[in-house]
Amino acid sequence: MGESSQSRPEYEHDIVLYHVPQTRSVRPLILYYELALLYGEENIPRLRVHRIEQSQFRGPDRPSEIGELNPNAKVPIMVHGDIVLFEGCAICLYLLELIDKKHLLAPDNAQFRAQLYLFSVYTPGTLDNLTALSSPIQKIYPADNPRPLTDPNIIALNKQAWLAIAGPYLAKVLGDKEYFFGHQFTAIDAILGYFLIGLQFKRCDWMKQFPSLNAYVNKLKSRASIRKAFDLQPETAQ
Repeated sequence: MGESSQSRPEYEHDIVLYHVPQTRSVRPLILYYELALLYGEENIPRLRVHRIEQSQFRGPDRPSEIGELNPNAKVPIMVHGDIVLFEGCAICLYLLELIDKKHLLAPDNAQFRAQLYLFSVYTPGTLDNLTALSSPIQKIYPADNPRPLTDPNIIALNKQAWLAIAGPYLAKVLGDKEYFFGHQFTAIDAILGYFLIGLQFKRCDWMKQFPSLNAYVNKLKSRASIRKAFDLQPETAQ
């Protein structure tokens, strides 16, 4: 279970996150690690990561509690006391409300909140599905078809949607800013950043038409929170 279970005095419960490396459970990890840097780990609820390796998660020995806590039997899943949440962006919004009391990662203004809510729905509902390999309703697929969305025809349509719709839209929103809401990393970058990093890794040719998005991703990958969430080694000085 990751770190020690001793809770901070001001918080009654630890946060437990069911996590499979290189999946959407990375997204709330990024957000939590950013909050830890901003507030200090000793001042926020302790995170206990229940790590499940890919081989176990996609095999017959998947922990039974995954299906008990999430009807789709997917990650991420968060347990905080008697609160159970699945869906990564829902977990991110919960963590912001719980921890970000000074609005350091989510500025307290209507324009930011509107963008945060928009991308919290648009990203998992549309963007993530452009590169997804398994289905949100994976439980109904036969066991011998663990990655139904690898069909070449589906991938070709998703590429067209990225090049014609989603990519131009995100490039326009980013514009010449450092981050999606200006010159400071915010919760929106944790939400969008996971998708764009994954896109660059899985479908690097899709990104070639969007140099500003490529540059943005390369900058994100140097952040300590993102490297930790993706299990990357710390960068070393040249």
